[in-house]
Amino acid sequence: MGSAYQFGKGVEENQEKAFEYYKIAADKENHPRSCYRVYELIRASSYKLGSKEEAYSYLYRSYINDCDWSFGQVAYAYYEGVVYKKDLKKYLEACKKGFDIGNAYCISEIADLYYYGNDELKYKVDYKKAFELYTMAYEKGNLYSTNKIAEMYINGKGVKVNYDLAYKYAKEALDKNYNRAKWTMAVLYHYGYGVNKDGNKALKLYEEAYKNEKDLFQYDYARLHFIGIEGVLKPNYEMAIKLLKEYFINNPEKDKVPYLIGRCYDSLNDYYNSYKYYKKALDISPKHATYNRVISYYYEYF
Repeated sequence: MGSAYQFGKGVEENQEKAFEYYKIAADKENHPRSCYRVYELIRASSYKLGSKEEAYSYLYRSYINDCDWSFGQVAYAYYEGVVYKKDLKKYLEACKKGFDIGNAYCISEIADLYYYGNDELKYKVDYKKAFELYTMAYEKGNLYSTNKIAEMYINGKGVKVNYDLAYKYAKEALDKNYNRAKWTMAVLYHYGYGVNKDGNKALKLYEEAYKNEKDLFQYDYARLHFIGIEGVLKPNYEMAIKLLKEYFINNPEKDKVPYLIGRCYDSLNDYYNSYKYYKKALDISPKHATYNRVISYYYEYF
């Protein structure tokens, strides 16, 4: 009956009644998919039907009883530390369970491990393997992977640079309202990769993508203000510095952020502050060749 009330099959749709029936099945029979539906409905109610902790306890019960719907959600929770304590080994375990049954999200997560590498989980960067797995996830409709394939064709990682294919995949994701594809498409228009160069269209797409996912795109948006768009957006180093400093507060481990702040101050001829932020970048990554080279120019003065 839970399904009937949730989706309005033969009865009037009623999410609260659906929740009641699912909860009975979950509590009395420990039914894996009913446990998942309880989790799902609590979240959908903005936690009016139960607490966040209660929702994730039902999610975990569905997971340990091998409910295939739960693998991706549990992986995400362990990776981000949502209710469960952050645990990369348990994250990988959930990803592998999902991977084995063809869960597109889990396939894309394993692809990310090959794309970015992960020392703790002993994954080395392998762009060809990442591309292979992103393609598997793409074929199952995963839009993150669709966009990632476009990025790889732009950057030539794991494949040869092919702007026509980059445009094809970015457009496919964009047509399905995938926000991150807006940024990818903006890059194509910004530089004229496979399309006619159009700075105005690029700026519009950049701004829409940033507005929808500020945390994700804040560094790149700041960098956009650093480099500008020819004939459309002049470099604005003060704006770039402001955005980067905000971003750095929540991402103190990212050495590229203080380095770019340093470059902004360099462009403003503020060498005291440029040195200060180059030094921060070097403190985070002491063996980085570029940071060491740049900071060496300042030793005579500071």
